[in-house]
Amino acid sequence: MEKSVQRQLVLINKEFQCYLKEMKHLRKDESPIGLQKVGIALINLRIISQENGFLDTIDVELEASISSNRLPQNQFKVGDLVIFQAKADEKKSKDDDNLLSGVVLKSNDYKISISTDDEIPYEWNNICTIIKVSSDITYTRMIQALKKLLLKVQKNNGMSIEPLESVLLGQSLPTFNTADNSEILSGDIDGFYSRNLNQSQMDAVKLALSAKETGKTHTIVEIIKQLEAKNLKVLVCGPSNISVDNIAEKLIENSVECVRIGHPAKVLKSVSILSTLSGADSEKIKSLKFDVVVIDEAGQTLEAECWIAINKGEKLILAGDHLQLPPTVKSQDAENNQNDYRKDLLKHYIPESKGEQINIKKIEDFCSSTLYMTLFERMMLMYGSSISKMLTTQYRMNEEIMKFSSKHLYENKLIAHQSNRSHLLSENKGIESTKETSVPLIFIDTEYDSDYIESSKSSDFSIGKDKQGLMGASSKYNRGEANLVAKHVKLLSEAGVPQSDIAVISPYNAQVRAVKTVLHKEYPDIEVGSVDGFQGREKDVSIGSMFVSAFKKVRENFQHLK
Repeated sequence: MEKSVQRQLVLINKEFQCYLKEMKHLRKDESPIGLQKVGIALINLRIISQENGFLDTIDVELEASISSNRLPQNQFKVGDLVIFQAKADEKKSKDDDNLLSGVVLKSNDYKISISTDDEIPYEWNNICTIIKVSSDITYTRMIQALKKLLLKVQKNNGMSIEPLESVLLGQSLPTFNTADNSEILSGDIDGFYSRNLNQSQMDAVKLALSAKETGKTHTIVEIIKQLEAKNLKVLVCGPSNISVDNIAEKLIENSVECVRIGHPAKVLKSVSILSTLSGADSEKIKSLKFDVVVIDEAGQTLEAECWIAINKGEKLILAGDHLQLPPTVKSQDAENNQNDYRKDLLKHYIPESKGEQINIKKIEDFCSSTLYMTLFERMMLMYGSSISKMLTTQYRMNEEIMKFSSKHLYENKLIAHQSNRSHLLSENKGIESTKETSVPLIFIDTEYDSDYIESSKSSDFSIGKDKQGLMGASSKYNRGEANLVAKHVKLLSEAGVPQSDIAVISPYNAQVRAVKTVLHKEYPDIEVGSVDGFQGREKDVSIGSMFVSAFKKVRENFQHLK
């Protein structure tokens, strides 16, 4: 137990050092002009307005210095942390270590809005540069949380740890409340507050309420309403501002009283409090304890980041999907496949037959040796179905699209809701029935076409390998495929599909920029982004630009379904 926590501390410290190295490159080795070329800076923007924002913040609206111009192609998205600088060509000042920071509120091809705590200095003459960054506060708080846990483990031979911590560290088994539904549930619709829950969602709510330790957005809202009815104090967290804001919006829609930390606000005793995981250690709530901690998107979150919030609660509910994208890890050897740990896990630690027992101690020890393994996945491996409920009904995909993930990831357990089971794009109002809109799934094979060859040479779309982690970019791109995407978008648009209903995603940031370049003039409202940046979002049409190698694997997997 002690060694496991110590190993996690070592790994997080390595990740922190990697972050500091990247920031050094960002601030000293790369000019703002260079950063703009790879999409993480916008230089010499004109300040249109500074207005009072939500709860004493200031909303700063910016545009290109020539108002008729579009903003350069960039990676800024809602929720990103940014720093402000004076004009890009000015020398750094002595106060450069105290730069203004803010969070992206909204962004389009012409303007970007930032929420900040301070006004832009008058001396900047309404011109500034913004740079996308990360914050070292999160790393510091992760390290502090692990050190706090380590002290508990070391004290009195581990006897000082709380019951919840004991379960999470594999020292004891989860326990459950055996009361019947009438005692657990408090809503007026068969015990629930929402009449729109399906059976798997109701089962998840009941498990979350009955478990002494452990629980998607609709289900989370129901759980929180049930907890509040019992006058329990709830801390709701997520790894990003976006994940927390999504829950906050749904809670407000359902008349749940809540406070969103991250903006100055009075913290009331009887309400749910929402914050990012890092924000759970902010001064506003640092001294508070909670009956229940709820963590959303736990399948994408570093375990150490979860401990920041776990330290504040007596009961934990995790919501997420460990079979989707794992957290981003920068400090691991770039030459190693990030899923090597999973291969080792399956080979050495997971029983081949369902009748065999999982060695919890081995699992716990192995998982502490990598940052790729999340707390969510570790709990699934250690305790399985005894602490979890899978939400089997999905409301997004046509059944034909769903079959692949259901078979290869979810043991054929996914069910398409009747509202989207056989729905086609051509059935939407105002959309014509064409070859593109009358089928749920289209593959365009470019494998044997010389016009669609991958490139990894230096260009406007790529950067050097030593700075790929810093820029959040990859050097792979395919101009021919970007043009092919544009042709397909044209066909969809001519059929009546609104631009706002279309998304283009790619595994490579260089390809994202290549696609944006060919689309932005004629189709400015089409969202183009990376796979990880789009996870959890939904559009009526998703176009994947995957290149020959990635496409071949996907095509082969879908052929297995025939």
